[in-house]
Amino acid sequence: MVGDDQADYLLEMKGYAARIGVAEQVIWSGIRTEEDLLAEYFGADLFVMTSAHENFSNATAEAMALGLPVVVSGRCGIARDVRRRHAGRVVPLDGMATAQAIRSIFSEPAVYEQLSENAEEAAIELYRPEEIAGRTMDEFEEVIGYKRR
Repeated sequence: MVGDDQADYLLEMKGYAARIGVAEQVIWSGIRTEEDLLAEYFGADLFVMTSAHENFSNATAEAMALGLPVVVSGRCGIARDVRRRHAGRVVPLDGMATAQAIRSIFSEPAVYEQLSENAEEAAIELYRPEEIAGRTMDEFEEVIGYKRR
């Protein structure tokens, strides 16, 4: 688990991991430099973001851009893109559902490979700065009733 900017949440997660007996299997990395974070992504096989409150999740988009299949909660803003582009799994806030989604991704190498390819393609197509800027301008224009030529 990377990050510790929300101390109460981190303590809660460490307590939960201890209660269910997986604390020794979890790596608590803390805050990472950009270089270290990139190494974490490259060392990963999957990215999981089952947050209860996440507007978009840049971290998920970064993982997708590096070809990692993702598991996200339906409360993450990026969940719609993950579902629509078949870049991973979208789950409710439920540990068993998350575990099942993770197992399903690793169940067959072909499934994993396809999700990996889809994740990378989706990130490149949907989250390029030019794409984001264009969509933002489209939204502004709709709000103010003006269209660029």
